Amino acid sequence: EGEAPGQLYRIDLPSLEMSRISTDDSRWEQQPRVREDEVSFMVVVPGPAPGTPNEGRLCTSDLTGDDRVQFASDLDVLRIALLGDGRQALELLEAAEGSKKGLYIQDGPQIGRVADLGEDEFLMSAAGRYVLTGLYEGWEGSGEFFLIDVETGEREQILDGLLAVSDAELSPDGSRLVYVSNEEQHNLFVVNIDGSGLTQLTHDSYANVSPSWSPDGKYIVYASCRNGSNPFRNHTLHVITADGSRQVTITEWVDEGMDDDNPCWTYSK
Repeated sequence: EGEAPGQLYRIDLPSLEMSRISTDDSRWEQQPRVREDEVSFMVVVPGPAPGTPNEGRLCTSDLTGDDRVQFASDLDVLRIALLGDGRQALELLEAAEGSKKGLYIQDGPQIGRVADLGEDEFLMSAAGRYVLTGLYEGWEGSGEFFLIDVETGEREQILDGLLAVSDAELSPDGSRLVYVSNEEQHNLFVVNIDGSGLTQLTHDSYANVSPSWSPDGKYIVYASCRNGSNPFRNHTLHVITADGSRQVTITEWVDEGMDDDNPCWTYSK
C-alpha cells in the first residue's frame, strides 16, 4: 500500500520501479495477495446502515489496475491468504449466522466453507493445503496457533507456548514460520513448525511488521517504522534474507503522510 492511504502499488526488483495498481483515490484497498499476473485484495466499504462498522469486499485485478472484478457483495471479508495452488483462503464474517466468523476457500468463482473460527481467532496465512490461524489476545498478540487442513477441516495446534505474536506467515513450503514478537520490541523471528531452529532476524527498537516470504523461501519483505513522528504509521519497506544475514531498503520515507505497509510477493516465475 503506497503513498496515498489504502492505495496499491507494484515495485519491480531489483530496479525498484514503482507503478500504481489502484485506480480510485476514494477506495481504501488493502491486503494485496498476488498470483502470477493477478492481485486479490480487500476493498473497505461503508456498513449497511449509518453507524455500523465498515465491511470488506473481495476484489481482483491485473497488475496494471485494469480488468477489476468484485465478488459476492454480501460477503464481509476480514482477511485473505493464498494457498499457492490457485486457491485462496478467506476469513469471512457471516451476518446470516449472527456475525459468526468462518474460514472459506475460494476456487475461481466458487466459495466454499471449511471450518468455524472462534471469536478471537483470525486467519494469518496459508501454504499448500494448510491454513494458519491464531488466537488474538489484545495488544499482546496470539498465544495459540493452529494449522487447519482445508480438505478435511481438521485442525492441529502447533508451537505451543509461543506468546505475544502479532503477525505471522508460513513459508511457501509450510516448514517455517516468520513472526513478529511483541515481547522483543516488534522484532522478526523465524522458527521451524516443530519449534526448532528459532532465529532472530532483526535486532532493533523499530516496529517491524507485516512479514511476507518470497516464493522461493529465501527472503522476507516487511514494513518498518524507522522515520517520522508516529512510530506505528510511517512504515517503509525492507527485504531481509531468511537467515537475517543481509537486508536492503526498498522504499524511502518522504513525509509524515507516507505509510508503506502490507507488502507481498508475486508468485510469477
